[in-house]
Amino acid sequence: MDSVRTKGPTPVAFLPIILPAALIFCLSLLLSVAAAAAGPLHLLVEVPLRGDSDVLRLTAGGFDVAGVNRAAGTAGVVVTEAELERLKSMGFSYALKDVGHPLRRRAEVLSDYTDPVELGAFIDQAQAAYPNLVKKVVLKDTLFEGQKLIAVKITSDVNEDHDRPVFLLDAQHHAREVMTVEIAKDAIGYLASNYGKDTKVTEWLDKIEVWVVACVNPDGAEYVFTTDNMWRKNRDPICAVDLNRNYGWNWNACGGSSGACSSEIYRGPSPESEPETQGVTALADEIRPLFSLSYHSYGEYLLYPYGCENPSEMAVYDDLGQTLNGILEDDNGERGRYKTGPGWSTIYETDGSSDDTLYGRYGAFAFVIEVNSSDFQPDYSQWRDVTVQRQRTAWQYFLDKTLTYPSIQGQVTDATTGQPLKATFTVQEAALTNGETPRRASARGRYGWPLQGGKTYHVTFSMPGYITQTREVAVGTGTALMDVQLTSTSQGAVPRDPAPQDKALNQDLAATLTWSSDGATGYEVYFGTTPTPPMAGTATTNSYSPSSLELGRTYYWQVVALGPWGKTAGPVWSFSTRPYAITGAKKAANPFRLLVSGAGFVSGCTLKVDGTAVATTQVKGSARLVGKGAGLKVLVPKGKTVQLVVGDGAGGASEPFPFSW
Repeated sequence: MDSVRTKGPTPVAFLPIILPAALIFCLSLLLSVAAAAAGPLHLLVEVPLRGDSDVLRLTAGGFDVAGVNRAAGTAGVVVTEAELERLKSMGFSYALKDVGHPLRRRAEVLSDYTDPVELGAFIDQAQAAYPNLVKKVVLKDTLFEGQKLIAVKITSDVNEDHDRPVFLLDAQHHAREVMTVEIAKDAIGYLASNYGKDTKVTEWLDKIEVWVVACVNPDGAEYVFTTDNMWRKNRDPICAVDLNRNYGWNWNACGGSSGACSSEIYRGPSPESEPETQGVTALADEIRPLFSLSYHSYGEYLLYPYGCENPSEMAVYDDLGQTLNGILEDDNGERGRYKTGPGWSTIYETDGSSDDTLYGRYGAFAFVIEVNSSDFQPDYSQWRDVTVQRQRTAWQYFLDKTLTYPSIQGQVTDATTGQPLKATFTVQEAALTNGETPRRASARGRYGWPLQGGKTYHVTFSMPGYITQTREVAVGTGTALMDVQLTSTSQGAVPRDPAPQDKALNQDLAATLTWSSDGATGYEVYFGTTPTPPMAGTATTNSYSPSSLELGRTYYWQVVALGPWGKTAGPVWSFSTRPYAITGAKKAANPFRLLVSGAGFVSGCTLKVDGTAVATTQVKGSARLVGKGAGLKVLVPKGKTVQLVVGDGAGGASEPFPFSW
């Protein structure tokens, strides 16, 4: 962390509302030239605030509030010449701070900021220098004025597919907020150059997939550097759109945007009508980040969803946000000074913003940081390095939390193929009460959910064509890892676990067949004495009782599960019934003998008493045998019940028959 302690730029002294004649002449000349060349440019004025309600009045009036200097009690407002009278009519005074013009013509050292061409070259150089760590990904090949929307993937073995949690950082939704690009550039360069040298960086890139969209609005950024340094929106030729009001979640939900094309907070004709927001959301849908951080300027705010109301998981957001605020230094080098909370109550209402969509639709815990205290284009030489070094605290904080924050994380795969599944998952104890989209695993099956620690949660995973599964998991002070394998509905329905077991011997003639199967609505049962048994009947439950079984026969059976998917056949199983049956027994004396009646007896059968073979067994026919010999009377004492069994050397046996005398 940088130890420099420096104050921000000295605020410009207020000008009276009635400007001096010379300044009016110069201003008029500038505006006339601009109008002739590229349409009216913008003015940056500083408006004294009497309280937070004034900020709300400005935003409700449709003004483009560039930032709020809370220490000075002023708001920077970007207006056209025509809007100055409306500002005055609402009772606001103002001081002219700047007139829109290209940065490269300014007297201040602002030309050092990174324009889109320079950013593209930087990304190409990073990829060339660190080919195993940095990968350039084109999200949108051509925007309205020829720029490309680029993302950078940073992780070890970057060209391989990994099952790793994801962190997403983006910057410059609003074209004029040039400092935010410097922070994103620094994150790319810092991570790539320190891998293998810094233990912490190496751990991050070995375990986390980092994505950076360093400039969400490259068309608008190029316009900032060539035409109007106060330009905010994209460059849609039909009507330029404020990209951070164009996202789909809460689009046009609470008056935090405008439907007027001329407004600086114009939300666009429909949700995600713009290629830039489409590119970001397509990326988020693919990678499903655990945490995301979006950089804006200015005002020193640490914001989280929503722009219209509180998020469902306010306790987790407060814990993350307030902890970060406690370690993040502001422009004065002081910690704990960022105003922190949901956007709507912390600064003003917004709808259609990126953080709302990242959380509401894609399940990422999304944060916004408004950097710098008093200018969205502060002096480069004074503020660039100080700002990016201090903001390392923020994005590195989320990399640490990705690995250590109480959460449930893992991968969802197909139980049969091992392929990743984009399964939906819910946590019973973490109710989403504001209509958030059910959370889903990434294209690589990666899922994650930050939660309050020290609790037990029940997580349910579901996907069309698969059997829903609920797991119980205890979350302590860190990450609880839990991989999940889902069984497809058709595979889960495959009949299994037969009873009797396959190839079982000595089954009773009154045997009932049972099996296991998931999701079936009914069954066809095939049964017979051949290896390809005929259909014997149907069942609505997982059991079937065949009739007329015979002693000593081998039977074959198969179950076919029926369901919405059609028919799913199980394997062919078999079992053998008992070859012998005892139906009666009596004692004979002189000598002591047992006379046993029954069925199926054959030469070689042996009579056993409580498991001990009698000395001699004589088979008198299939229905009668005699057991005799020395010691038999000892095996069958008077008044004791014993169990008689007729068996053979191959394992065949009758059911035990109780006998006493």
